[in-house]
Amino acid sequence: MTTHETITALGSRAGLAAPTMEVSFLGGFRLTVGGVRLGPRQLGGTKPRLILEALLAHGGSPVSKEKLVSMLWPGEGGHGSKANLETYACVLRKHLHAAAVGSEDIICTVSGSYTVDMARIDLDLDRYRRLVRLATDPRTPPDDSLPLLAEALALGDAELLPEEGDLEWLVDLRRLHSGLLRNQLVQGAVKIMNIAPSLARHWSLLAVRRDCLDEAAWIAYLSSLERLGLHAEGLRAYNDCRRVFSRELGCSPGRVLQDTYVRMLRGANEANSELSRLLDAVVSLHGATGPSDRTSPGTRTTASLPSSPVPVDEARRALTSLLMMGSGTPNGGAAAARTA
Repeated sequence: MTTHETITALGSRAGLAAPTMEVSFLGGFRLTVGGVRLGPRQLGGTKPRLILEALLAHGGSPVSKEKLVSMLWPGEGGHGSKANLETYACVLRKHLHAAAVGSEDIICTVSGSYTVDMARIDLDLDRYRRLVRLATDPRTPPDDSLPLLAEALALGDAELLPEEGDLEWLVDLRRLHSGLLRNQLVQGAVKIMNIAPSLARHWSLLAVRRDCLDEAAWIAYLSSLERLGLHAEGLRAYNDCRRVFSRELGCSPGRVLQDTYVRMLRGANEANSELSRLLDAVVSLHGATGPSDRTSPGTRTTASLPSSPVPVDEARRALTSLLMMGSGTPNGGAAAARTA
């Protein structure tokens, strides 16, 4: 039994009216009434379909006729009127009645407004939101969250009503959905990090691609790479993040990302104890003497010191030795160290 069927069955046992209309927004408009699939043109045309979509987008809240006129005829002056709207609403009800007697009552008139009876409607956008709420609930164990999140995010990733063009209210609805989806990709990645790090990596990368300035998405992405032991990929990802933040925000990544970077830098070289000790020396010296970097908004810090900080004098000697080796001459190396 799918999650949708489970939700429907639970609703039936609770005495709720079973939906008589199934509507899809995600991936394109689809409508089934009383078991009959109706195409976009089987509702009487574009305007009746948009009326239904606009009412569903408001989740059952009454929408005034004036507002619906402005939504369906934006910037068209006198081309839209309440009389036009009422005519198209009648056309919509007529076509719903033809598909299933009684389904026309789903469209309700309430004191100068229209609304829809959401108790009789299964809208995929609402189903997606219910799945996410259940999956990200702190009381839901990660093992139970995983299939719920997989179903929800696969559903939510589809484009919302792509065939309807760029009406202002639809653009706003798409933007809202995209922002929520990005946040839920990050929440989902964090929730399953310990049991499915590869999937967490995939979801968090999708979130980063949707908004490269979302620090929470970068944290989830780098954490998944660290969990998988993909240190080289993590170092490249941090460098990408640092460049984007510097270019777009004029700041560096925050402490959590900096700390993750240091751990992965050390992990990428853990087989080389001498190099790992040198990295500890660099971090210790920077923490002791370096100026605080301007980090992402709300923080002002440097990367954390290693778990076993190297004394400053020892760190200086290690770096001096490295510069001497790089120059090929002891005196030249010492001069380079003094310059540094």
